[in-house]
Amino acid sequence: MNKKLLKKIALFLLLIFTWSSAGLGQEISPAQIAQYKSLMNSQTSKSAPLNVPSLAGENKIAPAEEKLNQIKTIPGEALGSEIEEYFAKTISEEAEIYKFKPLQQFGYKIFRQTGAELSSGGDQPLVSADYMIGPGDSFIVTMWGIAEGVFDVQVNPEGNVILPKVGVVPVAGVRYGDLKSYIEKQLTRYYEQVNVAVAIKNIAGIRVYVVGEVNQPGTYNVSSLSTAYNALFMAGGPTKRGSLRDVRIIRGGKIIGHMDLYNFLLYGNRKQDVNLIAGDTVFVPIIGPVAAVAGNVRRAGIYEIKPGADLSDVITMAGGVLPTSYINRVQIERVVAHEKRAVLDKQFNFSEKNPRFYTDVKDMDLIKIYPIFSAVDNVVYLDGAVKYPGPYQWRSGLKVRDLLANAENLVIGAYLPRAEIVRTDRHNFESKIIEFGLGKLLSGDNKENYALEAGDRLVVSSELKLPKKISLKGEIRLSGDYTISKGDRLSSVIKRAGGFTDQAYLFGAIFKRKSARDVQTKSLNELVDQMETDLLIKEKNMSSLGLTDADLALKNQENARNRELVSRLKEKAEIEGRVIIALRDPGLFEGTKDDIELEDGDELMVPKISNVVNVLGEVYNPSSVVFQDNKSAAFYLAKVGGTTSQANSGEIYLIRADGSIVSRRQGYDIPATKLLPGDTILVPKSFERLDFWLAIKDFTHWFYEATLAFAVIATYIKK
Repeated sequence: MNKKLLKKIALFLLLIFTWSSAGLGQEISPAQIAQYKSLMNSQTSKSAPLNVPSLAGENKIAPAEEKLNQIKTIPGEALGSEIEEYFAKTISEEAEIYKFKPLQQFGYKIFRQTGAELSSGGDQPLVSADYMIGPGDSFIVTMWGIAEGVFDVQVNPEGNVILPKVGVVPVAGVRYGDLKSYIEKQLTRYYEQVNVAVAIKNIAGIRVYVVGEVNQPGTYNVSSLSTAYNALFMAGGPTKRGSLRDVRIIRGGKIIGHMDLYNFLLYGNRKQDVNLIAGDTVFVPIIGPVAAVAGNVRRAGIYEIKPGADLSDVITMAGGVLPTSYINRVQIERVVAHEKRAVLDKQFNFSEKNPRFYTDVKDMDLIKIYPIFSAVDNVVYLDGAVKYPGPYQWRSGLKVRDLLANAENLVIGAYLPRAEIVRTDRHNFESKIIEFGLGKLLSGDNKENYALEAGDRLVVSSELKLPKKISLKGEIRLSGDYTISKGDRLSSVIKRAGGFTDQAYLFGAIFKRKSARDVQTKSLNELVDQMETDLLIKEKNMSSLGLTDADLALKNQENARNRELVSRLKEKAEIEGRVIIALRDPGLFEGTKDDIELEDGDELMVPKISNVVNVLGEVYNPSSVVFQDNKSAAFYLAKVGGTTSQANSGEIYLIRADGSIVSRRQGYDIPATKLLPGDTILVPKSFERLDFWLAIKDFTHWFYEATLAFAVIATYIKK
């Protein structure tokens, strides 16, 4: 095994070791890839897919090189280059005010594809008539007539092909356009009355170099038809540190061409493109001066500029200004003498006769094009009970009747006795109201036909009021939303809805009202505020009570529980606005004190007959128990295992299905109280019990002090 092969194997094993050490699925860094490729270049060169295979057959890629090509992609640069980050900070304040879009360096996105996509051959030029046949090319010769045949021939390194009967035929240096006649002439020397066709099969590959500020610098095998553009795309294009405006083609140590990619990107012009030959170098130098354009232009971005560029050149690259641009103030933010930043405001008379901005642009300039004032100046506004509200063009002499010519312009409910013009004084910005009789105006009274000024707002009020509604839900025959009038009562709407179904549980009906919810919410907020105030006062006064450490700990524990209660009231209390009513059949219900007058937004929910009693709180098994007639609260408490040791058994209370509360403080014996379907028993937690662990801690502290005292006394007696 020779040394070169051993070296290749060693490099391949080193690559695999590094890749596995970095962790499967992790990318090898671009620096590592470049290092391995530079080592391997002494044995093999990079291969890029060609438009047509080379003469020697398919390009063979070394194993390590193949592995690299499998894992590599053209590395998209960080989402913010140093230049982009600088301009992002510079416009950050105004970006929010004027909605400036983020600025990116122009032109680099076109290269953000994989090398295979860009070099698959779709952009390779066709073989031209001027192409010179050379070693490595292959073509197919088809002959028909008296003699027929198809010959696949290749140009050998000496520039010759071998044809049947003819033998060796030199073709190197023959133009492709002349190849058919040349081959035909050679064949007719041995064949009579034959027709000949020649078609290129493969074009030889060449080796070129792409270096400088590109994403994947190195050596590339490309088609001999490739141009500098093709090679640049294969290398992933310039990095954002590389120039797009001075790409150089070097041949034999001399620069034979310069490419300004902006000509291609902005105008589609590829005249500067150069056909490559073996050994050519495509070099991308460091980026030149740049200027950014932000704001109201068609293509905001960061552009590379050439010496002598003026403001017009840069704005043209940005696609020009928009019609909404305020070009009487174009601002340039500039770095001055490596010391500070300064702002230059320019005023321009932009017209067809003078379309250019003759102002020099410097490196790192930020050009800001602001929008015009967004408000429309020459309008009046029509609002209210009209068919076609909105802005209308103001012109000198415009009057009210020009906007409201007749009653056809109004909607149903328009208030005719009075309309108004709202006018803002442009000097002191005070508003005044000008009233006029709309009905009189429509009747032909010219005194009411006021002249309008720009910015006036003509308002027509409406007498039409939105209908009030109540929502009926649950066990009601025709549930849904019902329109109500002033003075309607609950019984009347229930009659309109067909009354209740057979499954209706009237005692458990829930009636909600928006105004009640507002009052209840306000009361709860006041209660919470008062509790917080009392708690703060109590905590503040604790230091003056002279409490022991143990008592102080108990008080702090009590205060913590109180704070938790207040917090729960603030966060979890849901106010529904429920109003307790004794609902009955419409015939018995009508005219009673519970037959309340309805308000807009009222809601009545009638549930089905309930067959359970709920038992919640400090019981062993909080749950629902099947209802049984004439059973007391004690029966249902026993069903769930009774109260726990933490229960405050003296303060058990009932929440009736109709929303009312029954408690000991009302004089009820709760355990003996008979329950109804849907009722709820709630057993609260006791907060007055002694904390066991706190008591143990206090006892231990007392025992230690007592033992210490006895020890001191014993020592004193011994003396």
